[in-house]
Amino acid sequence: MLALLAPTLWITVRLSTRRLNRMTSTIEQMVSGNEHTRLPEEMFASSDEVGMLGTSFNHMIDRIHSAQSQLEEAKAKSDAILLGIGDGVVAVDMMGNVILFNRAAEHISGHSASEVLGKPYKDVLCFVRGVERTPEYSFIEKALAGSLAVMPEGVSLIHADGSFISVADSSGPVLDSNGRVVGAVIVFRDVTHEREVDRMKSEFVSVASHQLRTPLTHALWNMELALQDCKDKVLKEKLQIAYRSMQSVQKLIRELTEVSE
Repeated sequence: MLALLAPTLWITVRLSTRRLNRMTSTIEQMVSGNEHTRLPEEMFASSDEVGMLGTSFNHMIDRIHSAQSQLEEAKAKSDAILLGIGDGVVAVDMMGNVILFNRAAEHISGHSASEVLGKPYKDVLCFVRGVERTPEYSFIEKALAGSLAVMPEGVSLIHADGSFISVADSSGPVLDSNGRVVGAVIVFRDVTHEREVDRMKSEFVSVASHQLRTPLTHALWNMELALQDCKDKVLKEKLQIAYRSMQSVQKLIRELTEVSE
């Protein structure tokens, strides 16, 4: 009886050992980066413990692959949104190296993503402020320190061709699942046209108010004289109404002049 059981037991142990070795080899392949490897189902088709373990192992791998595919799809969608958004979007790590540079950022800065990825942001994004062209990175530094920050007024970005592009917007920190800062996102847009329109409006208001002030003052002075000499009660009331209206216009012009200066 033992003579008959011994070969059967040996075959069973050998088959089980072979399947366990294959499972170990598959796990090592997954660890080394071959995430799509699976156990051959024909080796684990039996209903014994090793067969059930192999089947469960394959089911686990399938779930991992499914979850990974969903993550990759979500990441692809997020990347597509970031790359296609109208504002310039730049992401940096805690070392300040650029890890994302979308198409709008390429257009506004004149630099391509391929030439800036991995480089320090100060070597890529030359933000300056005021007529003195003082370097301005405080809003990025605040984001890397963990705070939301709005770009100061009057900031320009030096284009790759040396020209100055008026920009505005903000920056914010990137946090991991534990709430720790792991980088920052800088968002900016070209506001050259907006600032030019504002400048033109200010100039128009300034010129118009100055040109209106002198004739209006002269008209008010003459109306005061007319009110002093007017003897007709009805006419005087009408002149007083007109005089008060002109005073309101004079006040409005004075306020516009103060705003435009």
